[in-house]
Amino acid sequence: PMEKMKFQAERIARGDFSGRVHLNPFDTEEVHKLGQAMNEIAVQLDHRIETILNQKNERDAILSSMIEGVLAVDPNEKIVHLNRAAAEILEVNREESVGKSVQEAIRIPQVQEVVEKSLIKELPEERDISIHVQGHFKVLDIQSSPLRSSTNKKLGAVFVFSDITKMNQLESHRREFVANVSHELRTPATSIAGYAETLLESPEGMDEMAFEMVQVIHRNAQRLIALFDDLLHLARIDAREELMAIELLS
Repeated sequence: PMEKMKFQAERIARGDFSGRVHLNPFDTEEVHKLGQAMNEIAVQLDHRIETILNQKNERDAILSSMIEGVLAVDPNEKIVHLNRAAAEILEVNREESVGKSVQEAIRIPQVQEVVEKSLIKELPEERDISIHVQGHFKVLDIQSSPLRSSTNKKLGAVFVFSDITKMNQLESHRREFVANVSHELRTPATSIAGYAETLLESPEGMDEMAFEMVQVIHRNAQRLIALFDDLLHLARIDAREELMAIELLS
């Protein structure tokens, strides 16, 4: 009986939980209880490993289906997880990157710097970076957060990447469009206000109603000019902020 239990223990140590100790009614009570305990251990371990694997598969399926990139590293900057979206955004091989250091797998200085600083600060942070990958210019929004165990042990950090290159381009086009439209519309509004002001300075030949109508035209033209000036002012502020952001990212 002890040889059978030794064999079963070795199978469990190898991760094989399918075997069972076959109990003999003639075995002593101590041997019988020990055999039952080993069988129960095998059953419980089998169930727990199955639960863990199911949870892992669910987690991997969720992370793989995300459009945001997810990167997880340990305290030594070793990559422990890299989902499909992150591999595509950073243009690296997912299978070859897992298990390697960030410096070795992701040869992008800006990303390496974000990982290094996040592990030092150990605080949630969000920032935009500008990178060049395989000749492509990309703007990434990166959210980082420290990873800790239930006992507050430092496990590393996780990073969520969002490619906002197209969004930035659309926003730049929007600002340019607003600035151009405001400038183009301000010119005729200024002309209308000027003619109305000239008529108001020479009211001869106008009756009271016509004079009031010209006043309304002049007043509304001035309001339009003020509105277009505000839009142009906002466009200039956006342009300065965009220039400063580009300088910081570069």
